[in-house]
Amino acid sequence: MTTRILALPLLATTLLLGGCDSDFATLTFERSVRKAPFGDELLPVYREQLEALMQAQGIDPTRITPRIKNSLGTELVLSEPIFGGLEPAQKTALQAALKAIVDARQAPLDMHLTLHPDDMPPSLPRAREKALELPREYDAHFTLDAVSLSVAFGMTDLVNAALKGSLNMQSEVMCNVTAQFEPALPFIGMKVPEEEGPYRTLMVKDLASAYSYDEIPVEVRFADPDLQALVSQQKVQVTSAITDRSTPFRNKRGLKQFEFIIGPVGTVNHENAKVDFYSHTDLAVKCEHLAGALGRPFSYKLGDSLDRLASVVFY
Repeated sequence: MTTRILALPLLATTLLLGGCDSDFATLTFERSVRKAPFGDELLPVYREQLEALMQAQGIDPTRITPRIKNSLGTELVLSEPIFGGLEPAQKTALQAALKAIVDARQAPLDMHLTLHPDDMPPSLPRAREKALELPREYDAHFTLDAVSLSVAFGMTDLVNAALKGSLNMQSEVMCNVTAQFEPALPFIGMKVPEEEGPYRTLMVKDLASAYSYDEIPVEVRFADPDLQALVSQQKVQVTSAITDRSTPFRNKRGLKQFEFIIGPVGTVNHENAKVDFYSHTDLAVKCEHLAGALGRPFSYKLGDSLDRLASVVFY
């Protein structure tokens, strides 16, 4: 009888020590969610957005404890107390909200192009005639790639630098996000018109002759409403100008790559567009966060946010 009385407190103590929290989900991100390389603290943006998502589902964030699981900092485990945890309906709602992010990241990005050859300059009758023979509508699928940096400088800048006895010059750096058409389009370039007009984009194609580089007005519409809004509000521009500098029109057999121009990220000292490794890295990080801050779909690929969620498992 004495043995049974002594065993009961021991059992109760074991339960209390081992049953504080219960893991119920693992969130895997594309990149580390750590605030510091070797710490266990979450970047504030992930904590804040996760708490906001919970509140939107009617969940008190203080009832859930997130912790970083793996050495890479890409896995986040959610735990709840054994007693007073989430209701089944709350878990279902949270799982659905997180899965919606994962599914949205996989959604295809599509573009619809409508050519307007009738609005080509009458001074280019041969090119206009050839453009009228082309299909008016094109559907294109594309994927976002990575950020790229560009600087603009001309012969005057080079001459001024040479007069100073150096090739070093300072230029504004533009942030761009490259994208890939799948498959390539039957054009050789996309341009932003040099003068304001009814069209914000021109497609480039050899029409009048080989290497004529004729420009056809085009209306571009994006299937993704968030991206269309960014373009309509002129927060980003669509062009292949950056690619064209490395792959001239004469060497192109189709339009495979283009860019979204995001905006300036500062100035840099360079020699004919060559910069040191540390300056380039610093500017690239700024560019990535600038692009990600525009929101979806850029935030699915760039920057730090809950949109970098790659998978979620509830158990």
